[in-house]
Amino acid sequence: MKETNETIAEESNEELSTLKESLREALNDGDMQRAGELRDQISPHLEVLKEGLTVSLEKASEILGNDFLGPEEVGNVLRTKIEKEKVPDIPFSIKELEKAKELGQALILRVDKLGDNIENLPLNMLTINGIISSAGKGSLERNCKLNPIRLEDEYNEAFFIDETPRKGWALVGTSCVPGSLDRDILGQTDMVKEYLENEVFPQSSKMPLEYKDAIDSFNNARPFLKDIWYEGNSSSAKRLGAALEKQAITQLTRQTPVEAFYDSAVYYANNGENMFGYNGIITGTKDSRGHFIIVYLQPGGSGTTLVHQNAYFNQDHLGTNFARCS
Repeated sequence: MKETNETIAEESNEELSTLKESLREALNDGDMQRAGELRDQISPHLEVLKEGLTVSLEKASEILGNDFLGPEEVGNVLRTKIEKEKVPDIPFSIKELEKAKELGQALILRVDKLGDNIENLPLNMLTINGIISSAGKGSLERNCKLNPIRLEDEYNEAFFIDETPRKGWALVGTSCVPGSLDRDILGQTDMVKEYLENEVFPQSSKMPLEYKDAIDSFNNARPFLKDIWYEGNSSSAKRLGAALEKQAITQLTRQTPVEAFYDSAVYYANNGENMFGYNGIITGTKDSRGHFIIVYLQPGGSGTTLVHQNAYFNQDHLGTNFARCS
């Protein structure tokens, strides 16, 4: 019955994609009557998808093994109990999870605060670091806590004190996107686009609309971005960084600094391995100076180090990770 439900849901999903394309055309044409009719047709398909593609925690764990980091695994790291009844449904199908396993991705439950009450601590970088530092697990503390070097500059930065992980499930690569090492952020984005088209969604008809739109937007902006890149000065670095940060492909596929810190700490605590190996990750977030935040999870007791560099910066051990949020 499960296979039948999944087949029905996938067929419904294909029709849903067609309806969404038609809805977008109707809205662009200003045909509000047609748009309303299409919205009415879309609703039943959403219900079918919810029923047919919902994957249980147990099934996801069976598919991904140690790369499934759900409420129990995350709760153990954060030293809090996460009630399964309050965990959102996994938004990925069995086939998507099997593909994720093939690509070496982990499924991670992200929470944005400790508990459900408004007074509970938001899980910003400072809070997560405090949990790690007092965890009583020497290896976790030694390998994951924030390295105090350079941190003084970060204490008043929004990404450090305000931002929390985007709540929900995320498929996160356990190694850098192929070809992204030793490239600046523009070159890395080229590799992310290829990764989406050739690996994550090799059949273009299966690619969600928001990713299609993000790729189209990047392709259209690419000549303009390259023109800025050729200028090669501090002013163009800021303009290039600002333009890339706003690109949908950046927001859809790159971790924020707090997400990179959260994901890597949860992964290390459960698997004893560094998610990025010896590599650093350029996140999709800039600081107040216009520099992108780089996260290094360094083995051997150095902990997690934060670095900020402009949009031209590249190194042979610096890449980008892939993260797909729910």
